[in-house]
Amino acid sequence: MDFDEKNERDWIEIQSKLFPGELPQRFEWKDRLDIVKVLKTIGSIDNSNHLFFPTGGGLDVHDANISAENDCIEIDTGGLIDIVKPSRLIFNSFNAAPEWNYFRLETHELKPSGTYPEAEGSDEELTELEPGNYISRKYLEMGEYNGKRLPPTTRVVTRHFHGAFVIFQKTSIYNRDSRTYDGRHNTMTDEEFRSYIQRQIDHPRK
Repeated sequence: MDFDEKNERDWIEIQSKLFPGELPQRFEWKDRLDIVKVLKTIGSIDNSNHLFFPTGGGLDVHDANISAENDCIEIDTGGLIDIVKPSRLIFNSFNAAPEWNYFRLETHELKPSGTYPEAEGSDEELTELEPGNYISRKYLEMGEYNGKRLPPTTRVVTRHFHGAFVIFQKTSIYNRDSRTYDGRHNTMTDEEFRSYIQRQIDHPRK
């Protein structure tokens, strides 16, 4: 079995785990624990998915957990940690190839941590000494803070202030089109993006 074939089967398997019966056209989760469970299922098979960030680019989902921050979750994208305040996770399917089925994670506003004097852009990258204890990213390269070596719990986290994320099959047409890395999904509502995907299905580009 080549990678494309296996990837398609993996994506179908993930959806079957979440929906053992009939696949819904649309379904949403709002509870944080439920959202984490779904993201864990999505990340349970290596190289099965790709997560697109609100401002562009993307990485694979490997795992997810409840964050130390109030009302937040953290998404593990291969050792990199993204912290968001979720509002809902939505699944959309179509009467087409499974590769077009996707998940959309929408978030509430998350205020800057206050680590930096001025928070610019839509996220901030920080060094976390222990859960919820943040300092500037620069200290990771320095290897110490206030004259002390960084503790073994230290890691880099990115806190996203707002925006929507989408998750597609790793080998999907959507993921293989480099133009989709521009964060276009974040410029549309859930309904608008679903309609956009439906148009791609109905009128595929040559």
